[in-house]
Amino acid sequence: MALPTLTEMVKGAKIPLGSPGSLFKNPASQAIGALASTASGMGTIGAIMSIADPGFSPSAALGAIQSSVAGITTSVTASINSMSTDLPLAMSAQVLRDRAQSVDAIMAKNINGIPNQIQAAFPIPGAPKDGSSGETPCPSNHVVNAMAPITESNNMVNAGNDQATKGFDNSGAMASLYTALNALPGVNITNGKELLAFLGNIPPALSGAVNSILSSIITPGSAILTQLKGSFSSTETTMAKLSSDFTKVVNDAAASLAESLNFLGGSHIVSLIGNETPCISNVMNAVVNPSMVNPIALATSDSIKTKEVLLPGQESVVATTNIEKPVSLASPENKPRVTAAEIISPQPGQPSISPYTAEELQGFKVRVDDQKKVWDKISHDASLYYKDNVEDWKKRELFYQKAEKAGATPDNTVGTSKDPEVLAEWKDVQERFLVQVGMHREIYGKPYREAKVKYLEMKIEFEQRTKYGKNPYTYQIANGISIPEGNQYTVFDSTK
Repeated sequence: MALPTLTEMVKGAKIPLGSPGSLFKNPASQAIGALASTASGMGTIGAIMSIADPGFSPSAALGAIQSSVAGITTSVTASINSMSTDLPLAMSAQVLRDRAQSVDAIMAKNINGIPNQIQAAFPIPGAPKDGSSGETPCPSNHVVNAMAPITESNNMVNAGNDQATKGFDNSGAMASLYTALNALPGVNITNGKELLAFLGNIPPALSGAVNSILSSIITPGSAILTQLKGSFSSTETTMAKLSSDFTKVVNDAAASLAESLNFLGGSHIVSLIGNETPCISNVMNAVVNPSMVNPIALATSDSIKTKEVLLPGQESVVATTNIEKPVSLASPENKPRVTAAEIISPQPGQPSISPYTAEELQGFKVRVDDQKKVWDKISHDASLYYKDNVEDWKKRELFYQKAEKAGATPDNTVGTSKDPEVLAEWKDVQERFLVQVGMHREIYGKPYREAKVKYLEMKIEFEQRTKYGKNPYTYQIANGISIPEGNQYTVFDSTK
């Protein structure tokens, strides 16, 4: 059989489970096969029981198995069909959830509340998470819960099959049947699962002998007939519970996905707080309740995202990832950063963060925004001037046509034409162009630079004071981060 092409694999990922060319298998296929074998064996016994007691019908128990398998297969198929969107959604939500939990833990001064970075990067079975045990190889609760119909289906069907076959174990009146069957050559049956698997696929050479044994032992009014009726009834109950339990898994997965989607949506909205794009900021300023905004948490989240604030274990992950490279002071894992542990619990003698109030930070932010408006206004006016006096002027003066006629290029601005008149025309318009551009720079260059520099300095200082409080530069320098004196801005506060 030839291996599929990549194109066939991509197409197969959108072909429904069970159809030719589908990339997928039924994740519960092994367990469903075992349950089918159980059903087949029960069918063999049920047929003999119906002869011994015409009022008995095995169809209820066998129908319960069929119904349970059909329902689980339908749910698994639906999960697979939506996996292309559900799986990335759950994983993205977990990444954002972990970051939010890390920020909350830092704000609450709780180092143990930060998700385990090593377990997240290199998950292994059984590794504890948040003090728990029995962790799965995937440390993402969002993914585990959302994909449970796929990952848990085989185990749940197997468990249902195990429970159903226990009713056919070698106990009570069943002992006589085990003794008789095990007397046959090559037969060694020890439990209900093995019994039903054997009866569901009897070797042709033993078929007559097996049917004879069943007919002679399962007789009207016999104790084994009564026991078997209880086993069939118990199977109905077991299959109903399997269906109910799996329905709960499916519902919980749907709820988890809904939570993931809500968290993604909420995270996206929160990320727009402070966005400087007018179309966005106008909406956000109109609708967001300032009392519900924690600028320190937002700044800390951004710092974690960019790894300016280092979570416990992150350095270890980086060092392990780069383990094949030489280690030096310049290695990425040795870049000075403020650690979450230092924020939460500074070492003796090290400064701590003395935060500003929300009102103080809001006041700083208003001044930053006002300066941005000043810069934007100068930029707007400068652009209008350039359009009128340079961009449109070049069109009126046939600037590009004269350059082309003269054969001028960026590498040869004089031109290559042999016609003196053409070259003279080009020289004249080129000199006037430089005057026009110079006027733009003369009028707007200085105020533009001053407004830009002031805005950027205010923005940087605001970010520094939001994250590191009233002595941001002293705090970071104490943590090994070099901040030149000229970059220690004090527009909002004189403290450094």
